[in-house]
Amino acid sequence: LLALPWGELSAATPTERAEEVLFIMAENRTARRRIQREKSKREKQRIQDKQVKQQNKQTKQKKTRRFDKTTVLVMSAIIVVVAGFALWFALSNEDTGKWEIYTVTDDLNRTRMDVELYMEEDSPLPRGFKDVSLIMLNAAVPDGIIANEYFTLIKLTDEDKEEWRIVPFKKDFSFDEITTELELGESKTHTIGRDMFDAKLGKGNYGIIKEVWFKDESREKESVWAGFYID
Repeated sequence: LLALPWGELSAATPTERAEEVLFIMAENRTARRRIQREKSKREKQRIQDKQVKQQNKQTKQKKTRRFDKTTVLVMSAIIVVVAGFALWFALSNEDTGKWEIYTVTDDLNRTRMDVELYMEEDSPLPRGFKDVSLIMLNAAVPDGIIANEYFTLIKLTDEDKEEWRIVPFKKDFSFDEITTELELGESKTHTIGRDMFDAKLGKGNYGIIKEVWFKDESREKESVWAGFYID
């Protein structure tokens, strides 16, 4: 009531002044309600803006996490591909030029029938094979044969020249000093592991050569051959 314009009401009758006071008070209440509504509206808008801002932040974080996951998956795939290529290159990369040349002579009988040398596994062998079984069979020597553990692995390094080279063993590898006598029909299995060699044994044609002695001393030592392919 202190804000009421008493000077303007002084000329009015008591009844008119009372009515005027009530009118002014009603206007003040209306104004206060309008101010309160505006304040409530602004507060509501502020809360809504805050919620929208928080939602946008959460959405951005989710997108960032999805992007990070996608990036990790893509990078993982790239690493796998690169590692696979590196492994393939390592398995196929051989410095064969430093290997000793093996001269294939006429006495190397690759098709002999009395002593057979063959791989138990089917050719071609997978490039990542761990080991294979080499079988020597006395197929038709009545007096029997004698063989040791030693063998030579060769690889065809130049098809045009028919050049074969000896695949080197690891420096710390050695054969057991064992000899085996095989009577007619008997066989001996040798396990050959790729970890014996100082080479990757990449794709190509290979041959395993073993020497055979005969109990019949009239026959000289001979070499037998088993060929295979690594894919």
